Amino acid sequence: MNHRGLLVLFLTLSCGSLSGCAIIGAQIGGAIGRSIGEKIREEPPIDKQSTVDVNRGAFAFTFPGNWKMDVKAESFDPDHHLVVRTYKQRGFELLTIYDSVLDPAIVARTNLEMHREKTMPGATVTVFGTWGGFHGAGATLTGTDIDGRSSKMRIFSFVAAGRTYAVVEFAPMGDRKKVNEGFGMIESSFRVAGFNAAPAVASVREGNVEARKLYLAGQYPSAVTLLLAVQATCRKACDRADRSAAWMLLGTIQARHSRDAATKTFLELLKTDPAATLEPTLATPQASAAFAAAQAQVPPVRAISGEVAAESPAAPPAPPSPIPPTAAK
Repeated sequence: MNHRGLLVLFLTLSCGSLSGCAIIGAQIGGAIGRSIGEKIREEPPIDKQSTVDVNRGAFAFTFPGNWKMDVKAESFDPDHHLVVRTYKQRGFELLTIYDSVLDPAIVARTNLEMHREKTMPGATVTVFGTWGGFHGAGATLTGTDIDGRSSKMRIFSFVAAGRTYAVVEFAPMGDRKKVNEGFGMIESSFRVAGFNAAPAVASVREGNVEARKLYLAGQYPSAVTLLLAVQATCRKACDRADRSAAWMLLGTIQARHSRDAATKTFLELLKTDPAATLEPTLATPQASAAFAAAQAQVPPVRAISGEVAAESPAAPPAPPSPIPPTAAK
């Protein structure tokens, strides 16, 4: 038997048949191809040496040198609607700027509902209250996107220097290790002219007094921004009365637009101060209904040496003005 015959015999014995060998070869080749393909499609590390600086006067930020501003997007407007895409363009950071003061909670909720329907149906939602140095309303969506990939999206809105900002950050989970640093670069570098991001609250009591003035003047977004700063200070150290006043006023403002958000805020308050009651001057019908709903969820608390049950995690304000859907790429 010649060498060719021996080779055919060896392959037949090893694979069961020549067609079996073809199948195995195809499977191996496919696996290798997929492995190589995945490497080719993988997001590279961000370029931190040749970063791109964006300065529009009213705001400024920096993004990785190997990411791109999508200037061809139909909605592109360098002062109002910008999209920065990751190297492989599967992830993006969408920034929308409104030339007026809107309620960050409403803006965030509008985006949340839209993207939960169009981009990540049925995603799990958690809330947060700061982005970079800014206080506002935010939500994180985790789940499967419309392309069937496990993905994560963060939505945030805040008010600064008379404008409202909305941020939408998206990327498949498989890319997150590589792109998170790039998103962090944008977040940490974001600045608004004439605005001291994340204003420090010298005194919680003074912050509450100022927030009440803003509330009574109808400047609700500004009051919320200040109350979120008060909350940040209160989480470190805060007199119970001052804490109750801040949470009570925040819940009252939230109740104007979202009973759920207000109920969560009141619930957090009641778990640390079960004796808290709505201040008569703040007892709007919406706030009263949300407060009653929170009271119904608080189990009886037995005082032990003057202490009450442990505090539950905070719930940031609920969500804004619509942003056109951006397809996940």
